[in-house]
Amino acid sequence: KKAENMAKEKVIIVTPIGEHPQEIYDENIHQEHKSSWQIDEMKKLGYKVKSRGLKFLYGNENVVQKYGLFSYVLFTISALLYPLLLFKSEWGIYMVCVKNK
Repeated sequence: KKAENMAKEKVIIVTPIGEHPQEIYDENIHQEHKSSWQIDEMKKLGYKVKSRGLKFLYGNENVVQKYGLFSYVLFTISALLYPLLLFKSEWGIYMVCVKNK
């Protein structure tokens, strides 16, 4: 609600889908995940939602930290398989939520 009140035209939120544990990363306290959201919850709040990233590729871990440079291969595979998410949004690892004012 605070972001919606501050926004002039639209609010864009990018967040993991469901539980996706992550601690502080690269000494950045804003990387820690403190809450979780589901696609249906964001839609009920009036957001248009698109999922991204394939959960079966990434799992519930920080792939950059775990796989290093190989994580970019996973990103590429995920981008190529993006059309699957148009039919099965729940397969996504994160979502982009947009709400126009």
